[in-house]
Amino acid sequence: MYRTLFAVSLVTLPGVLYAQTTLFSIIDMFIGVLPSFIVLATAIALVVFIWGVVKMIFGLGDTGADPSKVKEEGKRRMVWGLIALFVLVSVWGLVSIVITLTGAEGVPTEPAPTVFQ
Repeated sequence: MYRTLFAVSLVTLPGVLYAQTTLFSIIDMFIGVLPSFIVLATAIALVVFIWGVVKMIFGLGDTGADPSKVKEEGKRRMVWGLIALFVLVSVWGLVSIVITLTGAEGVPTEPAPTVFQ
């Protein structure tokens, strides 16, 4: 609890003391960093999925572990990686749909990733 409060105060306190930071500027700062976190979360989900594929195909794991258990763990990682990717892309798509339907086109958003350009 105190560590979190200390970390937040380290980020916000200098601007507040000099009266340069308002609540809206703090919110804008977090909104500016949010697309980077979304891309990072997508990359992590993709790595988890690929690691599950490699683990299932090659049976990588502890040397004393049962190969069937290692493959099951690989399948489980694949499923969780796919679930994470699905959730991230679905939320991204829903946000784009809501922005389009409400006419909030002036709001800067990160474009959805495309496979082909």
